[in-house]
Amino acid sequence: MSYIDKKRIRIANQLIKLNHYPIQSLEFFEKVKMTRGAADTLINVRNIDYFHNYNKNTTYYDDTLKNLILNPPKNYSNQFIHT
Repeated sequence: MSYIDKKRIRIANQLIKLNHYPIQSLEFFEKVKMTRGAADTLINVRNIDYFHNYNKNTTYYDDTLKNLILNPPKNYSNQFIHT
């Protein structure tokens, strides 16, 4: 299933799910996100407290994508996967 409208694009894929997160690594947050403003407010809300609030209990190792790339299903073809 896929659809496109004025605000979003949705493509259903059973192999990969990509999520958008408000934070990534602390280094990326400090160098990039903290230096930018937010679209919905005039004050800079992205400070270190913002990072720590979103980063609570979120660290875990997930090698799903790595394993998919290294061992793709036999019926899956992708020009970017080189086996």
